[in-house]
Formats: sequence, structure tokens, C-alpha cells
Amino acid sequence: MDYQHLTLFFSKKTGKICSYCASETPQDMSFFGDNEEDFSVIWDFLTVDYDAFLMKNIEFFKVDLVTKTLISDKMTNLLKQYR
Repeated sequence: MDYQHLTLFFSKKTGKICSYCASETPQDMSFFGDNEEDFSVIWDFLTVDYDAFLMKNIEFFKVDLVTKTLISDKMTNLLKQYR
């Protein structure tokens, strides 16, 4: 399958990515069907170009809540320990 988009669903409080979906078209909170309204209270979403590396390493990233951009999370902290 040829994915073009990666939609990241993240915590509005922490920016932690809680779920994600690779797809041909961008997704939104309706992805969660009947749970859309409930999840919209605590989660938001960001759609980026599909990236296989990001999908395989999703735990190393989070969303910056101010800029609504994807940032490195654990990797940055890990690198700081070795400098």
C-alpha cells in the first residue's frame, strides 16, 4: 500500500503521541467513530507526510503544543546525557 500521510493523535496536555494512522488521505478525529467527541476532549491531531522511520520510532517523538510541530523527545534527552 502506498501511504502518503501519517496522522498523529496526541495528548493536549503533554504532546505525547497516543495513537497514529498511516493512510492515503489525511485523517481527523472522526477516525475514532463513536468515540470522536470523547477523544477530542483530551487529544488533538497533526498530519505529516508519511515517514517509515517516524512510524518505527514513534516513541522518540512528541508534538510541541505551542507550535503544533513534531519534535524529538526521548532522543534529545538521551543525547544530552552523553554530552
